[in-house]
Amino acid sequence: MTIVKNKIALITVIEGNFNNINFDKSQIRLYELEALKCYKAWRKNAGILKNIDIYCICVTNNQPSKKTIQKIKNLGVNYIHEYNKISKKFDNGFWNKPLGCSILENKLNYEYFIHIDLDMYILKEIKKDIYCNSCLIYDELDSKQERNLLDNNIPFNTCFITSIKKDKIFTKWLNILLDIEKYNLNELYSNITKDKFEEAAFDILSYYKFNRIKHVSDIMFGETYTPLNKMKTTNQISFHHYHLYGKDILKNYNYKKYEKEFKKL
Repeated sequence: MTIVKNKIALITVIEGNFNNINFDKSQIRLYELEALKCYKAWRKNAGILKNIDIYCICVTNNQPSKKTIQKIKNLGVNYIHEYNKISKKFDNGFWNKPLGCSILENKLNYEYFIHIDLDMYILKEIKKDIYCNSCLIYDELDSKQERNLLDNNIPFNTCFITSIKKDKIFTKWLNILLDIEKYNLNELYSNITKDKFEEAAFDILSYYKFNRIKHVSDIMFGETYTPLNKMKTTNQISFHHYHLYGKDILKNYNYKKYEKEFKKL
């Protein structure tokens, strides 16, 4: 696969460590450290994609520290702060993702985009098709912990998305999310909680708005996901997905141990 540098870009969304919508003082997520680790891993391990343009946007007034912003820029990442008043109404930080990606989708001049969450650290080059509209799905084990669609469709996991700019997938997703209350979710799901509305909007986009989003599977393992030894296949894995916390990082999830196991596969 040949990569044309100005044809595709990686787009990501960020808030600060101690000033974010999802802030929980009992378990402080180090979003800024996660971002730096994510970008360093990408520049090192993403293979033919490692030198593509990367964008990091903050759509709230909860910016990372000036020190972190400078470190982000030092990694060759384009940092953008574009406050959008819509975010003031968000009570869940996950909603920043479609908003930020929509802004970048409309602002930037690329044909294709890749979006990943900043707590995903690439270990190997992506082996899936990236020149299409696609999104990760929850596998069979993960789905049991997730929302269940009554028509047996598989729920999407929006931590990994690829898109074609002209199809405006991120903007369509955002518009559905901002209007999510008009959908009778109890008719679509046997169980749905408010913290899953962001991903439910993507389910609606693909399954009920006929946007035909391609399914992606088996590209990651991690903290709250199917363990390596229970995955159906491991030869397509590109990412390790886990959180970094203020205290006892390895106590919460010993990512070093699992990366050693992955390298032995």
